Amino acid sequence: MNVAVSLSLAGIGKENTNVRIFVDPGAARNIHEIQVEGDFGKFTCRIENVPSPGNPRTSYLAALSAIATLKKITEPLQIGT
Repeated sequence: MNVAVSLSLAGIGKENTNVRIFVDPGAARNIHEIQVEGDFGKFTCRIENVPSPGNPRTSYLAALSAIATLKKITEPLQIGT
């Protein structure tokens, strides 16, 4: 749901964002498939997140993202965006 809400806020809004959620208890990864359609054409992206070793209920990518954000806030030198 976090991904769906983030996409709707960054995109066309919650009223115009369609979400389908599938549950597979046997899945080894958390998979997000994102399809965007507009006047520009169509864009499709698939992400397969590996579970966090310390907490398999969340993705390893979420932990890495949090660490990167904290580093960006606390480090005085920033290279890139």
